Amino acid sequence: MKLKLILTICLSFLMMQAHAYKEQNLEIKVNGATRKMICYTPNLMTRNMPLFIITHGMNQDPVYQRDMDKFYLQCDTAKFVVAYLEGEGKSWDIGGSKDLNFVKQTITDLNRVYGIDKNRVYWAGFSMGSMLIYHGIENGMSSYIAAFAPCSGVKFSEPWTKCKKPVNLIHCHSKNDDVFPIGQYKPRDYAAHFADVNKCTEYKKWTNASPLGSSDKGDKERWWNGTNGSEVEVYMSNTGGHWPSQNYIKEIWCFCKRFSLESDAKVFNKVQTEAKTLVEEWAGDIDIFTGLKTNYNKLKTAVETYADVDTEDADAMKTAKSKLETAIKNFNSVVESNMKKSIKVTKSEFDPNFHIYLCFGQSNMEGNATPQMEDYSGASKRFLMMAPVAMSSYVRTKNNWYVARPPLCRDNTGLTPADYFGKTLIKNLPDSITVGVINVALGGCAIEMFNEDGIADYIKQQASWLQSYAKSYNNNPFRYLVNAGKEAQKKGVIKGILLHQGCSNNTQSDWPQKVNLIYTRLLKELNLSQEECPLLVGELLAQNQGGVCYGHNSVIAKVPSVIDGARVVSSSGCTGATDGLHFTAAGYRKIGANYAKEMLQVLARYSKENDFSIRSIKAKYPNVSMPLNGKKSVFIILTDQNGVQHDVTGACEFSSSNPDVVKLDEVYAFSGNKEGDAVVTATFTNKEGEQVSVEFNVAVRLFPLSEGVFNPSLVKTGTFTVSTTSAQFKSAKGGIGGWQYDTPLDLSGYESLSVELASASLAKPVIRIYDNNDIEGNSYFSYSLGSQKEAVINLKEMKDESGRQLDPSHIYIVAFEVGSTSAVKIANVSVQGEATGIKTLMQNVETADDQWYDLMGRRVVVMKPGIYVKNGKKVLVK
Repeated sequence: MKLKLILTICLSFLMMQAHAYKEQNLEIKVNGATRKMICYTPNLMTRNMPLFIITHGMNQDPVYQRDMDKFYLQCDTAKFVVAYLEGEGKSWDIGGSKDLNFVKQTITDLNRVYGIDKNRVYWAGFSMGSMLIYHGIENGMSSYIAAFAPCSGVKFSEPWTKCKKPVNLIHCHSKNDDVFPIGQYKPRDYAAHFADVNKCTEYKKWTNASPLGSSDKGDKERWWNGTNGSEVEVYMSNTGGHWPSQNYIKEIWCFCKRFSLESDAKVFNKVQTEAKTLVEEWAGDIDIFTGLKTNYNKLKTAVETYADVDTEDADAMKTAKSKLETAIKNFNSVVESNMKKSIKVTKSEFDPNFHIYLCFGQSNMEGNATPQMEDYSGASKRFLMMAPVAMSSYVRTKNNWYVARPPLCRDNTGLTPADYFGKTLIKNLPDSITVGVINVALGGCAIEMFNEDGIADYIKQQASWLQSYAKSYNNNPFRYLVNAGKEAQKKGVIKGILLHQGCSNNTQSDWPQKVNLIYTRLLKELNLSQEECPLLVGELLAQNQGGVCYGHNSVIAKVPSVIDGARVVSSSGCTGATDGLHFTAAGYRKIGANYAKEMLQVLARYSKENDFSIRSIKAKYPNVSMPLNGKKSVFIILTDQNGVQHDVTGACEFSSSNPDVVKLDEVYAFSGNKEGDAVVTATFTNKEGEQVSVEFNVAVRLFPLSEGVFNPSLVKTGTFTVSTTSAQFKSAKGGIGGWQYDTPLDLSGYESLSVELASASLAKPVIRIYDNNDIEGNSYFSYSLGSQKEAVINLKEMKDESGRQLDPSHIYIVAFEVGSTSAVKIANVSVQGEATGIKTLMQNVETADDQWYDLMGRRVVVMKPGIYVKNGKKVLVK
């Protein structure tokens, strides 16, 4: 089942409101139908919080019920989640299973989203909502609900006759109820019947009693000491009528909260485990946040005192549970009062062991989930965050470093992948390494928000709330990130860039190219290299976790083919939030750790570690096609005798069969020095002297027909796919795709450029060649292929439309413009030392004779289908 927030799809969730709770309007799918609820959570959630479900009366709704009973006001101080369910047609199915399934599915999904304790779910209802409770009791809901609280409702059967287990129940009713008069319906007798079923042995009645937290008066009866500690209570008020009353809410909560579907021993063990976990998680924080120390020590003492309680001794267990719960509550209270405290860390000088990561994207990187108490623990001066903007709520000033605690982005943002990226890294790196993150992200933005070109026009077209986010970054988030990065480089080394974005560009095929443009500019601005500063791109919420933009993950998967060395971070198993766009807090923890796992693998590439047994070795990319002057990362993967894989690139020795064409840099990347082919050999030797090698092929071309080098979206969104014989470019009418270079190509040593199509194209492509980097400018040479399949262009005679001679030593762009959506199938694009003068194309020629050459002028002995040169003529071999 999938939950979905009733919010505009790109609207970022706003947190930390002035209230002591957070409100969300939710939708839930149950048996194909959409059902609604209003949900309230505490500002600071802890693990395994109870859930209180409330069902309204007939012809009413959750808003009316909420405004009348005000039960939700307790959720922050008492630490539970409240869900006001909405009946279809303002009514409930009190004879069938439809609404009982609604309640069951609510428990399941809120456990997934908020991590509520399924053993401590309670259900209150008013009028017809109470009738649904009694219907549920007689139909097995006591297996899902730990305690029931019907108010001003009645039953039309005898639910206690079908009870298979004890029922904990409190019924509240006004003596003046004119809809269900107590004399006619006798609700007091319901309680007495349940007490009999429960085999309660203790009973007491109070007259003129007040429920907890109220001045109301009435009769209260209690039956207790039943099977498994079950209890029943009834409160008959002297005042009121037939309407939801806030007079009962504290009495109801204090009754229900004591019950769990688990045994007393299991409940005690959970409390004991929670206390121990808190002691472990916060051990390092007390030296940083001194205000925690007193209550932390009390909690630690309680854990030590009640470490060996005999769970067979009910009284001892009850005392220990009470003491531990008190210590937990007091400690949590201190944590909550300190959660906004920031600890500034001064970095007085440059430290090469200070590893810094830039983080950017939209709402998932910004942080959507409310941080829970555990997310504030584990603070360390080895994990820092730079405040990218001033944060008034946390007393953080721009460009200063602080101990990393949520939020890392801006005020009113939440938990992000960067939180657990940093926490996971410092657990796995030497103590000498400090990790820092800089997070610049904007909920709801497209990737275009980080492209300086046209940023002003892009922002003008956005909603006011997104414009306000952009103002936080001076309406230029890219420049803001660059400036923060330059400031950070004064103190440490930028080791990587993290991106999580895509919902607002969902399934756009040119998204990798847009990301590449931003990434490349970041590297250039900050004087970084791809090998030393890789890009880590996170997947969006997966389909099986309710993701509505999961289709974009297939686009994200193509990023490594466009950006050398980029890594895709899996979102598998990361639970989804209620809108299908964002992760839950648990989901952010997992995907953050996944980012760290990928980065740790990157760092492992530089390791000289060779203490591995050998089963096999392989190159991640056995056949590499790369552009001249370009680089391609090397990945050598060793499988040991236990089947475990290791990246041993840094521990290998490399050799090239043609060093003039391909050589290996110290950062484990190929450099393509000139056109040609080479076989590269990687050799790994372990500590035992055992040795294994692997070979792989590298082809260097000026114009390689490979994804990631050919950009199909220079103008308009296009696609580019590669087959064994050709590459296919498609775009809208007027679209342009091709090769674009930041550093221009020097083609002055060549005479001509040869273009070969596998077949004539209905798109009637036009070849464009630029000696400038303005793809939309008018200064370029053009050649119309029309219905031709080949063209030979004299590089010395290229002129633009104004008659200006182009400079072949500064070629920035070679591209195809299409006149329709038909495909252009490109067989080869190459340069030649002199013009061939070839004008004819021979078909189906026998290939037995020798003296065949490829279009690079190299002798060919064994030919595959393609275009070759023989006796001065080009020949198509099929």
